[in-house]
Parts: sequence; C-alpha cells; structure tokens
Amino acid sequence: MRFSILLSTIFIGFFSHTAYVSGQTIHNSTAVTGFLDCLGDSISNYKFNIDEGEILVMPADNRSPNCTTRDNLLLNCIMRYHDYLNIVLYGSAYGDDTVSSSFVAAELNDRLSSHAISTVPIRRRSTNNFLKGRSGSRSKRQAVNGYYESYPATDDSCADNDQQSYFAGDCPSFASKYTSIEFYNPEPQAVLTAYVWPHHDCSQGNEKGYVAGPFGYTSCPKRDTYSWKGSFTNAASPWPCIGSLC
Repeated sequence: MRFSILLSTIFIGFFSHTAYVSGQTIHNSTAVTGFLDCLGDSISNYKFNIDEGEILVMPADNRSPNCTTRDNLLLNCIMRYHDYLNIVLYGSAYGDDTVSSSFVAAELNDRLSSHAISTVPIRRRSTNNFLKGRSGSRSKRQAVNGYYESYPATDDSCADNDQQSYFAGDCPSFASKYTSIEFYNPEPQAVLTAYVWPHHDCSQGNEKGYVAGPFGYTSCPKRDTYSWKGSFTNAASPWPCIGSLC
C-alpha cells in the first residue's frame, strides 16, 4: 500500500515538473520578432530549423552561407541579437534531414512554442577572466590580423578542451572526432564566423556557422566535429542595443 502511494506521488511529481518546464518562457519572442524584422525583404532568401536549442538559418537556394557577400545582412542581424538568441548558420548545399525538414520564417514562432530547449545562448567563458589569465601572451597575438582560437573538446561541454590557434581560412582536419567545440575572437574590429563540419577537410557540406563579436566567444555546440574554418568580417561600429532589449 505504501509503495503504491509512493509510486503515485512520484508520477504526479514527474508530470507536474514536466508541465512546469514546458510552460516556462525559454525563448525571447521579442528578439525573435526583431531578428526576423531585421532581415526585411531578404527573409525569403532563408529557411529555418531548430536543433537542440539552436535556431538554424540556411540559404533557401541550397548553398553554403557567405557572410562577407550575399549573407552580410544576415550576419548583421545575428550580431544585433547575439546576446538574446542562439542563431546558427547552416549550409544547405547538401540535402540532409535538417535541410529537407526546414521551414519558412513565418513558422518560426509557432515551432519555437513547442520546442522545450532554450534558445537563449549560454557562453561558458568570461572574456575578462580569459584576458587576465593570458595577458602576457595575448598582446602580441592580438596584433596579428585574422587570428582566432578554437577549443575542441572530447566531452559534451567544452570542458576537456585543447586550445588551438589558427588563421582565418585555415582548415584543421582530424582523424578522430571532437564532440564539442567553442571559439574565441581576439580581433577588436571584426566579427568571427567559425564553421564546423561533421566531415574531414571542411567539405561535403552541412556545416554550422557560429558567430563571435570582437573579443567575444561562441556558444559551445555539442556536435561531432572533424574539421573547421574561421572567417572574419569587418565590424564598422559596435553592434547596437535594439529597442526594448536595451
């Protein structure tokens, strides 16, 4: 009898907790609306998907993103809402399940309402702590244009990481996979887009692009990664604080 009562209590508690979590506000709807408005007429050039707390944005014409040319406005809009939304670029040149199940912008808010994983970004590292810990070697490296740092890890939280330094355009490729990775942008006047591939040699498509502002960090995605490449885009001025998000 006591066991039955205890079991019932556990089930009631479980379902109550589940209902509470799913009912929480875990997506910044103001930022989502602002981001879509920011894209303006170019919004039809993109499709969307949601993957484990990431809002994926991919070219609708089945190609890789290019933030220095065709997708420069998209990059600007991502940076405007960088602190409020975990927006990730996605290469659509190869039609995998993520591309085939993508949807138009008008469906994004409805899709998010049933997505129980937060799309508010979490960046594990603190810029201030990073600079304090490495101030001696940082000054020389920051003077080198186009340099960035990567932190590939063999765990799912970027904790057991291997600090590596590369120049934009380099493609480090590894025989064994990493299971999470994050990036740091030491450039004072440029935005870093770090593309990661689940394949070797930065090829075969389906890359994800993670963005970091000047002296900033990307999020720590959990993804099997064999290769990556960084790209810089000049930032004309600090990214503004928008409306009610200020």
